[in-house]
Amino acid sequence: MRSRCASLLAISLLGCGPSLPTLDDEVGDASSEGSDGEPGTEGETSETSSSSTGEPTTDTDTTDETETSADECPTSLHGGKVIITDESDLAYFACLEDAYWIEISASVTDLSFLSELEVSDHLRLRGTPNLVSLAGLDSLREVEWLEVEDAPNMVDLSGLPADFELYELIIGPGNAGLTSIALPRLAEPGLQFAFWDRPTLDILASASWPPHTIDVWHSEVLEELDAIAECCVAQQATLSLTLTDTPLLTDLQGLEPFTMLGRFALLDTPEVVSLAGLANLEQVDSLRLSNGCTYDGPASLVDLQGLEQLAVVDSLSIQTQTALVSLAGLSMQLEVDSAIFERNLLLDQALVDAWFAAAMPSGQHYSCGNIGSEPCDDFCPQ
Repeated sequence: MRSRCASLLAISLLGCGPSLPTLDDEVGDASSEGSDGEPGTEGETSETSSSSTGEPTTDTDTTDETETSADECPTSLHGGKVIITDESDLAYFACLEDAYWIEISASVTDLSFLSELEVSDHLRLRGTPNLVSLAGLDSLREVEWLEVEDAPNMVDLSGLPADFELYELIIGPGNAGLTSIALPRLAEPGLQFAFWDRPTLDILASASWPPHTIDVWHSEVLEELDAIAECCVAQQATLSLTLTDTPLLTDLQGLEPFTMLGRFALLDTPEVVSLAGLANLEQVDSLRLSNGCTYDGPASLVDLQGLEQLAVVDSLSIQTQTALVSLAGLSMQLEVDSAIFERNLLLDQALVDAWFAAAMPSGQHYSCGNIGSEPCDDFCPQ
């Protein structure tokens, strides 16, 4: 049963979003191309606002589980997205202890109006020009996703309680003043750099934990990867690294120190010319080179040179490399469990068959959409 939810002025309760967050509406379009490692699209939304008389008016039904009124000080807000702006009455949140999704786009100087907040699935700072830290969140114990975007004066993420736990940290664009991503000792989140607007990832040096997951997506200016090795080579066996739509990283230079990885994915980056940065990689659990399922435009990768040292891989996927004409660089003696070659428009299927025969994958292996192979069906793996 759906119920109507009332709210104060400028608090919007939207329909339930996805299990993964979106930093920008453009992300939804990109994720539908078959990439992984980035948030998906938000669902259909509905809004609740206040009339000029102060009484709530609702355009459509919302999915909030309980009714609230302007006189209440709720302890829990679930089933929708709460958006806090400069027009919001911050006193309304004085009792709030847990919430599904809180988005703050306001010129507040601290977050003390959420001093009772203990748990939130998603806490998003999107346009907070006067914040310099996260001070004020005195009771916060656990957040699934923390996003920081367009907070130009934020210097660091200090102000969180010592026992704070976080599972995913997303750093977006517009954080020119941010110099540190250090967190309390119990927080060891996965890291996402979304629409990253710096040429390097030097900020990784400030991480107070050893990152085991790093995703970089939609960065038009990132041109160096050296900082990843400098921060993370010690945990290389379990490190998951995903690069999505990073057009200036044409040869992956900077990754040479890695001899093993838990996972490496290069997605939606047809500008890559060479895999030279992976020249010392010997072992990886999952290796995916993909431009999605539907891409048929120009690309630059013509062979797999740079993978000569690769000896062991559990899962290999070469997908939609529209300039690939050779498997040179990929060892015929590779120890591999599953292998997929699909939608490589210039790759002769005979080369794939010869590689399959020599490497003899121990698990699932198939190919489609290459020259001389069966066409791929309509299923597009995400």
